[in-house]
Amino acid sequence: TTYFRTGFPDLYLLNTDTGANTVFADYKGTNTGGVFSPDGQRVAMILSPRGSPDLYVAPANGRNPRSLTRDRAVAANPSWSPDGRRIVFTSDALGGPQLFIIPAEGGQPRHLSTRLSGYVDEADWNPRDPNKIIFTASTRSGYQLGLIDLSTNRANWVTSGGDNSEPTWLNDGRHVIYVRRTGKWHGLRILDTETGKDTALHTS
Repeated sequence: TTYFRTGFPDLYLLNTDTGANTVFADYKGTNTGGVFSPDGQRVAMILSPRGSPDLYVAPANGRNPRSLTRDRAVAANPSWSPDGRRIVFTSDALGGPQLFIIPAEGGQPRHLSTRLSGYVDEADWNPRDPNKIIFTASTRSGYQLGLIDLSTNRANWVTSGGDNSEPTWLNDGRHVIYVRRTGKWHGLRILDTETGKDTALHTS
């Protein structure tokens, strides 16, 4: 997502080999949250042509997007299941940011209760294990990362200390890259979700 051309959030496609940017979605309103399905054939994104940001799915070229949600709630941050059949996303339909899962072909969103916080966002579905979703949630002292196991519907905290957010699974389905903020310092860290080992990726 970038604001550089119009001053409004538009989606661009970046060619990492050449550095070329091309417009991917510049519909009226918000164009954010673009994420390709695991097979690369579809893209989920957040668009707001009707006013409220809704979840859409389109072919890989971004054309003719189809809305999966159509309500007054604000949708954000979609992430695909490993098999591409479901999408987890954030919605404030219940009054505050919470996670919901919806079939990628459309249907009724299902609330995914973590029982950890009233503010849950930035979910990322594990690319190897369809039962694991990592997310950011608020606590009394800031933000921490939580991990839910869909096979048991149990969630637990996987970080502590500082403000932690923006988790992204590595392709091994075991490690997570995330951002830690401590005072004025912002840094990237890597977390081994199996052993709990948490390592800074840089010091400067």
